[in-house]
Amino acid sequence: MKKWRCTVCGYIHVGAEPPEKCPMCGAPKEKFELLTDDAPASDGSGKPKAVSEVVFNYDADVLVVGSGAAALSADHHCKEQGRDSADV
Repeated sequence: MKKWRCTVCGYIHVGAEPPEKCPMCGAPKEKFELLTDDAPASDGSGKPKAVSEVVFNYDADVLVVGSGAAALSADHHCKEQGRDSADV
């Protein structure tokens, strides 16, 4: 099976083709790159050049990512609606 990496968030997809949309960040299929086994590690350790682990451990209805005006507005709106939100 082939492995595909989302260049936006680092999500790894295993399959013959990349997904139509990244399940983690919503990036389109065109943002995926094919990972190859023959890519050498930069330090010779056998580990990939970049390791991206995405761990979500939030017990909230809505996850607000960012700190700009839109994120603050989304967080405020969630609280007005009585929904739990986690700010990242």
